[in-house]
Amino acid sequence: MNLGIDYDFKNLAIDADGEVIECAVCLDEETKAFKLPSSNCTHFPDVCAGCLAAFLQTEIQTNGNVVIHCSTILSYEDVRNLAGRDDFERFDALLLRAAIGGSTNFYHCQSPGCGSIQEHVGGSEGGQIMICATCGGKTCVFHQLPWHSGQTCKEFDQATKSASKASKARV
Repeated sequence: MNLGIDYDFKNLAIDADGEVIECAVCLDEETKAFKLPSSNCTHFPDVCAGCLAAFLQTEIQTNGNVVIHCSTILSYEDVRNLAGRDDFERFDALLLRAAIGGSTNFYHCQSPGCGSIQEHVGGSEGGQIMICATCGGKTCVFHQLPWHSGQTCKEFDQATKSASKASKARV
């Protein structure tokens, strides 16, 4: 797509009318790359690639959503193409959490450092163990804790209750 931008001998961005383009954010006239945030945008690009990247990072880190000032909501593919890897991964994780937030069959892995989310449909007490597809760790979906090896959920509850009583008795 030709954005109608050329560069003069001083490396200044020049629009189709021969006017020097400056970034609407940083006011830099020597910016080498102007980008449209979305393929749905119909306006002339007026923000340099660096400022656009910084804006996306801030939006993802603070809001978890990306709405640009021309009222276009960036698509998943737009964000994938424009954001850095870490920012896109955060955006992707936030979308996933929002999508499954109301479901009772999705659980976070409780293994330290993992936190991935997956569906688990259990039933009997033996169905309370979720084995993480990402790290292989075991989570008790009933207690939302790492799996209590060697104990059923009922035994774990009894042991926890006994430990709590003993702790209170010492105080």
